Amino acid sequence: MENSELSPMEQQVAEQIMKGMESPSFQPPIFPAVAQEALQISKDPDLDLQTVATIIEKDSALAARFLSVGNSSLYRRGAPATSVKASLARMGLIAARDLLVFAAVEKSFFTSKQLGPAMKKLRNHTLAVSAGCAYLAQYKRINADDASLAGLVHDLGASAVFKFVTDKATQFKDLLANETSLNNVVAHLHCKAGAKIAARWELPEPVLKVIADHHAGGNDPLLVLVAAADELSAMCQMGASFDKVQKGALADFLGGADPEIVTDAFMMRLADIDAM
Repeated sequence: MENSELSPMEQQVAEQIMKGMESPSFQPPIFPAVAQEALQISKDPDLDLQTVATIIEKDSALAARFLSVGNSSLYRRGAPATSVKASLARMGLIAARDLLVFAAVEKSFFTSKQLGPAMKKLRNHTLAVSAGCAYLAQYKRINADDASLAGLVHDLGASAVFKFVTDKATQFKDLLANETSLNNVVAHLHCKAGAKIAARWELPEPVLKVIADHHAGGNDPLLVLVAAADELSAMCQMGASFDKVQKGALADFLGGADPEIVTDAFMMRLADIDAM
């Protein structure tokens, strides 16, 4: 979203928010230790499923979540998975990594008493884009190692801006009272804000580029993939209201194939997202 699309009031508030987030005193959301460990999972060639399962089983709620996902329509095949290890065998280490990252950041990034519905919509959109990245990667034989992770954190800046303004609710009470203006400001800031936080977290460079530039276009395969997944999620009515979807990104990605064919098939894979 360009500066000209903001009203003078929205532009002023956006500048205040960005100034606050660039201040040395600003404490960005902490990247949980569990999420940091999760990023190492796919990089260790000697890591086996039982080791990962043992880590997950230390947290009963997390273990139950992995069992649920392992038995969801995304991964279900044959008899139900009755153990975390069996679920991991279905999901693979990359999907396990992504679910661990999401579970670690969900509470701090997708929970808000003031903006509950907006944060739930952002949560589901995030999961849909992540699933869309993994789903579409197969069409171009793109390495999916960073694909679903890129989708998972592409709108990191949006949740960070939401959190910033709710933490300073008194200062931004007028903005919080106007949903349209709030979404406009988030749209304007979320790429820049997300890039700053991702750099502090030392996320992989390809993923950081997606966070910063996923609405800028370009030929980078991962950027093109995320743009297509973003549009796919919107077509499946799981778009975030602040996102400027790049119309045609999905058709371009598919080389002219009918996007509706993908949409119908992908809709079947979204059934369990709300329960993840």
